[in-house]
Amino acid sequence: MRVLVQHRSTYRYPRPAVLGPHQFRLRPCNHTRARIESYRLTIAGPHRLYWQQDPHGNHVARATFPIGEPTRALDVLIEVAVEIAPINPFDFLVDPRCKALPFTYPDGLAGELAAFRDRDDPAYALGPQARAFLATLPTTGDTVDAVVACNREVARAVRYVIREEPGVWTPEETLTHGRGSCRDSAVLVVAALRARGLAARFVSGYLIQLTDEGMIPDQPRGLDHDVVDLHAWAEVYLPGAGWVPYDPTNQLTESHNLIRVAYARYPAQAMPLAGSWFGASGDYLGMEVIVSVRRLAP
Repeated sequence: MRVLVQHRSTYRYPRPAVLGPHQFRLRPCNHTRARIESYRLTIAGPHRLYWQQDPHGNHVARATFPIGEPTRALDVLIEVAVEIAPINPFDFLVDPRCKALPFTYPDGLAGELAAFRDRDDPAYALGPQARAFLATLPTTGDTVDAVVACNREVARAVRYVIREEPGVWTPEETLTHGRGSCRDSAVLVVAALRARGLAARFVSGYLIQLTDEGMIPDQPRGLDHDVVDLHAWAEVYLPGAGWVPYDPTNQLTESHNLIRVAYARYPAQAMPLAGSWFGASGDYLGMEVIVSVRRLAP
């Protein structure tokens, strides 16, 4: 199935503002399972655009704007044409030395993956509730089964909500509230996997649901229209298989529906858009985000 994803973000300023540099991590990663046919990033108004890759290999667009030139809005449009087809989510092989927990990453991978096993980053801060929850998760047995169990138990413990305020909750905050957005659940899964000695990372991207697939949170199964949404999930590094995604919000493993755009050691490094603007103190920034999908001819 060929589809076109359109993602428009509009930021409106209550009075003319001067824009500082902005960074966009909204271009699909090279290794996403769906085939990316085309990609376009359009920014309204005068600007200069520079493409680069960050240390994690994400495609980053850096936009600069005329110095001192005021504007009332920033309008950004992403268009991605993608071909998606169902896959077997467990079509991978795990290195025989790593098929059971606990294991030690072989062949020098422990050093290469050290940053993704770090448990001291504030984003993954644990408290009494988080430690008690992690203690209930498996630490031995089949590696893939243990990872699936972590993903499943996070889904059971955290009620999904649409949380529009900025920022990501720590595992302790998410479990204290008993609810969270997809990004909050993803952070909790990363913390759980790292606590078992596994290398894990935070991922942002798009989740595409075609009619009757029923994978968008808070939407009934059997939808009569196609849907796409901004999304976040976790990935774990399994020797022999590489980085394997696990989505606690929808209890998915590798899926053709997940389109990666950025992955990183902690959530702030995978932020889709970051930038600055200069205006009167206390001004309210209005924001509108519209993400849509439509089918293309075969």
